[in-house]
Amino acid sequence: MDVDKAPLPRVAIVGAGLTGLLLAQGLQKNGFPVTIYEKEAYLGEKIREWTMLLHWAWPVICQILPEPILADINTAYTDPFHPYSDSVAESIPFYNAVTGQVAFRAPANARRISRTRLRRLCTRGLGIHWSKTVTNISFPEDKTVPLTIHFHDGTSTSSDLIIGADGPNSFIRRWLLGEEASKPIPTPLASSNGLVRYPTAEISAKVRAAHPICSVISASNMVGVTAIQEVPDPSDASTWQFHLVTIWNEPFIQFQTGEAAITRMKQVLDKLNLAEPFRSAVEETPEDSNFFLSQMHYWPTKPWDEKGKRRITLAGDAAHALLPARGQGLNQAFKDVEILLNGFIKVKEGELTLDEAVGHYEKEVFERGPAAVQGSLDDANDLMRVEGLEEGRTARKGFAQIEREE
Repeated sequence: MDVDKAPLPRVAIVGAGLTGLLLAQGLQKNGFPVTIYEKEAYLGEKIREWTMLLHWAWPVICQILPEPILADINTAYTDPFHPYSDSVAESIPFYNAVTGQVAFRAPANARRISRTRLRRLCTRGLGIHWSKTVTNISFPEDKTVPLTIHFHDGTSTSSDLIIGADGPNSFIRRWLLGEEASKPIPTPLASSNGLVRYPTAEISAKVRAAHPICSVISASNMVGVTAIQEVPDPSDASTWQFHLVTIWNEPFIQFQTGEAAITRMKQVLDKLNLAEPFRSAVEETPEDSNFFLSQMHYWPTKPWDEKGKRRITLAGDAAHALLPARGQGLNQAFKDVEILLNGFIKVKEGELTLDEAVGHYEKEVFERGPAAVQGSLDDANDLMRVEGLEEGRTARKGFAQIEREE
């Protein structure tokens, strides 16, 4: 006589960033009841947008996303017309920013994606509750009793498992570890980050000549990225938009936006005597461009299982907040999703309990997370120089996944 299987556990994901969305797509694809709760009022409420490099975790997204969504993945590319290939690795150049010469190239099966456009694509078909800021969690001792999530608007919801995918300043992490232990740690590094449309097609074409997708530049105490952000018309360079990121040594910098952020970036980089086209990329940035300047922070993974008891866990930047050097953050987040989903599938098949699946994931991420965060700090320092750049850690490792023995 067949016995009905127990219903699959209900999963609540806090945060509709790329980690939470990809995880929800994978859970829903495998039949799990999953809901996302996001504090933004709608996708794109925040004006910040940037590009991201998806490389060693590219197979993860191909495996997880449903076919109809994957068929439209090119809409999330910063240049949907670029001839990406699964069989030919994209070679990303790393330049000596002073001489203008390529120090080395790092092959990678990489895609440059728009964070907002990939988020929009990954919302398809999901149950997302917007304007939901979590204020507390009721945690019953009895594991048969669901958890309750409380929101700022006075509403609440119940779930069997809560996954905090709510970014580097995660509320769920604070709830698990307390204010001090969960607080992001400041670095002595400042970062300017912004989107640029240059005043002429000639300048756009010159800047993009360094590489059609992205290039990395290094100088003394500085590393930067120039990447294409949007290509409405590949034949008209005046329509192109770029993403500029610059990191330099300057502790205790005050948060700034717009013209103030651009002015400070230009002041810093003007002293470095950058070669073309990088000089023009900076000097020709219009003062009304959407830029922000801030101190860079990180958070090395610390075990949260004592309070979470495998009923509340973390993923993505909430679990390990990395610096952007060597492009590991998004890929590490998708690694979290892959491991979690593999465990959930085993729960569905009766091979693991939910407690065991979360336990296996946490054991792995407690080992991988600190190494990934430290690796991002080392990579940033490695790239902020010109002497010996071609012999450094990044030249040797490329975009490969950070390993614990590094």
